[in-house]
Amino acid sequence: MTDWTIEQKKVIESKDKSLLVSAAAGSGKTAVLVERIIRLIVEKRVDVEKLLVVTFTKAAAEEMKQRISSTLIKKMSEAKGEERTFINRQINALPFASISTIHSFCSGIVKRYCHVIEIDPALKVGNETVLLILRQRAMEELFEKEYEKESEGFNKLIESFSNDRRDDKLRNMIEQIYGFLMNRPDPKDWGQKVIESYGVDLESFNSSIYYEFFSKSTQIKLDHAEHALALAVKNAQAAENFDKISATLQDELNNVKSLKRALDNGFEAFRRVLDTVEFARFSIKIDDECLKDKIKEDREEAKEIVKKLIESFGYEDAGIMIQNLNEMKPVIAYLIKMAEGFKEIYSKLKKEKSLMDFNDLEHFCMEILDDDEVSKQLREEYSYVFMDEYQDSNQIQDAIASKVQRDDNLFLVGDVKQSIYRFRLSDPTLFIGKSRVYDSGDTNLNELVYLNTNFRSRKPILDFINFVFEKTMCSYVGEIDYTDKEKLNPGLPLVEIVEDKTEILIISDDDREIKKDEEDKEKEEEELSLAESEAKVIASRIKKLLGTEIFDAKLGGCRKVGYRDIVVLLRAVKSTGQIYQEVLMESGIPVFAESGTGYFDTLEISILLDLLRVIDNKRQDIPLLAVMRSPIFGFSIDDIISIRKSGEGKSMAESLNLVERNSENELSIKVCDMLKKLEEWKNKSRVMPLDRFLWKVLVDTGYYGYAGALPGGVQRQANIRMLVDRAKEFTDSSMKGLFNFVKFVEELKNTKTDLSGAKVLGALDDVVRIMSIHKSKGLEFPIVFVGGMSKKFNFQDIQRPLILHKDLGLCTDYVNLKERRYCETIYKSIAKEKTLLEVLSEEIRVLYVAMTRARNKLIMVGSERNLERKVGRWIKPLSDYSISQAKSYLDWIMGSIIGSREECSTNLDGFENDLAKVKKISLRSIEKAESDRERYLKKISGHFASLEENAGDIPAQVKERLEWEYPWDREFKIPAKMSVTEMKRFKVTKNLIKTSEGLKEPLFLQGKKTKRASEIGSANHFVLQQLNLNKINGSVDIEAEIESQIRALFDDGRIDRSFEGKINMSIGLFFVSPLGQRMLKSSKIYREHTFNVKMLESELYEEGSRDESVLVQGMIDCFFEEGDSWVLIDYKSDYFSSEKQKMSILEKYEDQIETYIKALEKTTDKKVKEAYLYLLHSNEALSVAT
Repeated sequence: MTDWTIEQKKVIESKDKSLLVSAAAGSGKTAVLVERIIRLIVEKRVDVEKLLVVTFTKAAAEEMKQRISSTLIKKMSEAKGEERTFINRQINALPFASISTIHSFCSGIVKRYCHVIEIDPALKVGNETVLLILRQRAMEELFEKEYEKESEGFNKLIESFSNDRRDDKLRNMIEQIYGFLMNRPDPKDWGQKVIESYGVDLESFNSSIYYEFFSKSTQIKLDHAEHALALAVKNAQAAENFDKISATLQDELNNVKSLKRALDNGFEAFRRVLDTVEFARFSIKIDDECLKDKIKEDREEAKEIVKKLIESFGYEDAGIMIQNLNEMKPVIAYLIKMAEGFKEIYSKLKKEKSLMDFNDLEHFCMEILDDDEVSKQLREEYSYVFMDEYQDSNQIQDAIASKVQRDDNLFLVGDVKQSIYRFRLSDPTLFIGKSRVYDSGDTNLNELVYLNTNFRSRKPILDFINFVFEKTMCSYVGEIDYTDKEKLNPGLPLVEIVEDKTEILIISDDDREIKKDEEDKEKEEEELSLAESEAKVIASRIKKLLGTEIFDAKLGGCRKVGYRDIVVLLRAVKSTGQIYQEVLMESGIPVFAESGTGYFDTLEISILLDLLRVIDNKRQDIPLLAVMRSPIFGFSIDDIISIRKSGEGKSMAESLNLVERNSENELSIKVCDMLKKLEEWKNKSRVMPLDRFLWKVLVDTGYYGYAGALPGGVQRQANIRMLVDRAKEFTDSSMKGLFNFVKFVEELKNTKTDLSGAKVLGALDDVVRIMSIHKSKGLEFPIVFVGGMSKKFNFQDIQRPLILHKDLGLCTDYVNLKERRYCETIYKSIAKEKTLLEVLSEEIRVLYVAMTRARNKLIMVGSERNLERKVGRWIKPLSDYSISQAKSYLDWIMGSIIGSREECSTNLDGFENDLAKVKKISLRSIEKAESDRERYLKKISGHFASLEENAGDIPAQVKERLEWEYPWDREFKIPAKMSVTEMKRFKVTKNLIKTSEGLKEPLFLQGKKTKRASEIGSANHFVLQQLNLNKINGSVDIEAEIESQIRALFDDGRIDRSFEGKINMSIGLFFVSPLGQRMLKSSKIYREHTFNVKMLESELYEEGSRDESVLVQGMIDCFFEEGDSWVLIDYKSDYFSSEKQKMSILEKYEDQIETYIKALEKTTDKKVKEAYLYLLHSNEALSVAT
């Protein structure tokens, strides 16, 4: 018999009331839920059909049924007579019981009561592939209608929210609004309230939820600023000029207090005070440099808070900001109208195909349940209603549950600290709000019970988790306070094992010297190199852990660690999962990573898709060449060269036809067989269902068997089967034919809608798992590594042109087309702040989920470029505001561990307390370990070489074979084509082969604000390319004309707004310089000129062969004709601070300019008489010898 805790017993035995159970991680939530159901069935004789149990996933529903079934079977074996008969009847009825997901429940209601709302009973949920096609059609139809109408509202939307003469941005906004509306219980009512909220005055704004949130949030910020300034005043007492700086600091402190008081008097009063706030300059005379820095830091922190308030809310008068809202009311109304129009068209298309989606299911169910007779019948039908994972419900799902529940029969269970599905519009505030109601004690019908005894993790891990979240999770960030009620209490027996503290491993490059000219390259490669380093550290730690002892609660004792006991958790597997996987595999560790994307790029799928493209249309050279070189047809490089020669200047398809007709050799026979096969398949594709046709191709080619024989063959074959299944789903939609399927796949790829590979991993496979934290929810592992702890949070949600919020509504920018004014509305400024806090709250809950997966050991790995500076921030005491300023998980972890410990500021390595130990690992030590490994391998190979020398005479034939070298090895390593940049690399590496480089996600996709120097340089080049030289040449004020043209590039959307302030506005100085004037006088000016030219290897570098040639490609920034010769200019935006650095830039690019000169002279038969490197940083031209 299970020993239930007091709280668990209370949950199981409670009766005649509704319960909200806050079940913390590892608290036996499912076991308690099942036991309560079993007792209702066995002891209260409640039929299983009288129970409604809603789970979050289908897998959870099946597990629930399985647990109930196995327990009932056990109970039946102990029962007799009538009781046995009753239990047997319940077991037989269990497969038909209402134990399902919310969507399965809604589906049942819709089928059963479809007549109530007069919908087609044949409606079924469409697969995502078909629904995506219908959504695309609906959007096209909507915009076609709007373009035909040419209404003033639509034209205003197009002008306001389109970029680069495309309407993609507006389309995305409409689909975003539609998706959000469909998650509201009453979309029309919500939309109407949003529109009405834009008709506002100052008085109503001050009493609105917008100002309520603004006031609370600003109060917290100003409290922090006040505390920082008070601290600065206190520390400044040791200064020689205390009286002077004290007066300054006190004035600033009074300003902050005035701002706080003004919040009580409304927004207009706050704005008036905000306009008066200033921070004066001052200097501190004090010997203690540390104290001096601390005073400056505290004051700067307060100053930064006020500065951000001015930037966000001080850009316009309060009255104008409110007026802006009213002006945007018709725009918002038309946006919502278009979203509703999209809904109507999409619904019509679905209805034509007797389809619906999950949103329709929920709304149909809501509509049915609005019928009093139906809801009354269901309330009588279900004696008890259970909702699992309630923290992940959304508003419409909660509304559905409320229609079938009674006051005393609801059982809600979940843990708001594990609500991590905000991207699916789950609403943790539902749980929080209900917990306040249930905990108030206003009625005997409701009760809140906490289950916080953890039966998963060992006590040291739980203590560390409690320690961290006591300090970091609060109502401001996290949406709840981590009080004693939320703390995890140990439920496992205490077992003493050495090294049971949580480990924090921090990789730092503080000891590496980074030269100024290498800094940009370092930043560009930072994420990749640090991810590799983290993976190497984890691989090393895994090897040390293997074979060590861990406690196994199921065995009741200790056992050895195996690979399957270990998991590596990442916030997102897509960006770095493959890097981790490769590093672990190179270390000899069996590993499996479920990336969630990359399906179309796998070898087996990309070749198969290329074959389908060629069958559909063989006049596609790239897919055709890929298929010919693949094992499907097996053409060699020599074969392809011969085919190309026979049809020089023609396409590959035409060349194949010529070979087929004009030759009678082995190659022509091979070509003939391939073309016949392609034609046969093309004919079959027209008459066979697509999935069956795919299987025919796979059988004909033997490709399915070939894929199975490759490394990872089981996974590859599963991916192929998945493609066949997708083809069948596509065929079931209205879209038919091979051409449409290929086109559909291309659209998926173009919109970055990738798929995850098929799942083939078994629970017993002895491998290390790499998975996302979201995928790990509900699972547990003996040893957990959490990687990427220093990866910056993704704040992309607040960067969007449109922010949607359940309470704050639809918040967008203010656009005045007449005055060409563009700024944030006050609603959007407030919504950005609210959304930011909700994103941070979600992230802190994600961290909680990651840490609570560990049973025996928790190891957290992060990396920082400037660790010493970070430690300076971490040692400060944590407050609500400072918690909200975190940029990564590591900020929260380290802030909680070393906050208020100033002794850590200089030496973090080896820091240890009762719960955790921190280890600093230098990048240099990781690199050294790699070089030591390579030296070891060389030593081993040398050892074998010496053995060979001492082994006596080797037979000549054996020696000849062992020492044989490929005669064209050098030529094999020379690429057929290379860029000028690759040539520059050769000067350093002495290797023409491009080394394998990992691909990192560009910073702009990560939502980072910082622009790299390379991006700014590219933007400057783009400006120089786009400038209208005729207008500049005829202008009186050249610099003003250029500034005007640059503004126009921003206004037209041709340059992203994020580059404002980054473009070198002194570009105009180039055109007034002697070189610029010479260029403007020329009648032939060429900019951004691309070239492809064949050059001898010896022309590229001294040691190069005179017999081998390379195709060189590149782009020349600018050249112009002067007389009968060219003058060449190459712009560079490199930064330098000394004459020596300037000359090093010239030396760095000299070879590149020489290549441009050779290429230009070769392609134009005209000499280059002068060449210049123009430095935008200093606006000077450096001559390069020609």
